[in-house]
Amino acid sequence: HCGVIPPLAPVLSQPTDGAVFTEGDSISLSWNSVGDEVQYAGSVWGDIDNPPDIDWQSGTSKNMGILPAGNDYGWRVWAKNVVGESPFSAIRTFKVRLKAPTNLTAAAGACKAVSLSWTDNSNSEAYYNIYRDGIGIGTVSANVTSAADIAPEASTTYTYQVVAVKGSAASDKSNAVNATTGDCGPTPTPTPTSTPTPTITPTPTITPTPSN
Repeated sequence: HCGVIPPLAPVLSQPTDGAVFTEGDSISLSWNSVGDEVQYAGSVWGDIDNPPDIDWQSGTSKNMGILPAGNDYGWRVWAKNVVGESPFSAIRTFKVRLKAPTNLTAAAGACKAVSLSWTDNSNSEAYYNIYRDGIGIGTVSANVTSAADIAPEASTTYTYQVVAVKGSAASDKSNAVNATTGDCGPTPTPTPTSTPTPTITPTPTITPTPSN
């Protein structure tokens, strides 16, 4: 092996650093070749149990398949030849976001009540955030696909959206839908309470003191 030296560190190709995938996407990692008769290995890590590794192989890409959503991942590779191993490549990161809920509908009920329903497309959410006019108003548990809201005002149009959440990760917002709350009817005028006329107590008559 005279004149042979260990290979240089591979340069990562795809995905780009900070790439974002959607739940259910098949994720392929690739890097450049650093010579003939070279093999490559790599590691992938994230907030999951038993993250997959890249075992020694001659190719310069690896299909990691579908990785759990709602997590950030890091990865790097290195190379070896007959005389030794290369340094590690640079590290890149990517994330797999949750699938967004779809088919959100909103139906106004009596007075200020609004009923919401949607399609759950994620297998990884911990809960759903519900938004009215862009402001979070509450949550419902994972796999729940409906909610009820009592809006602040009657006869007012509000816009609703729903987001799947897991930890610090969130899906895109669902489609936006409008609902106009009903008329709560006139507020009854209270019946005035009459004030009773006070009874005048007569002034007592002073009894004169008898003279001796």
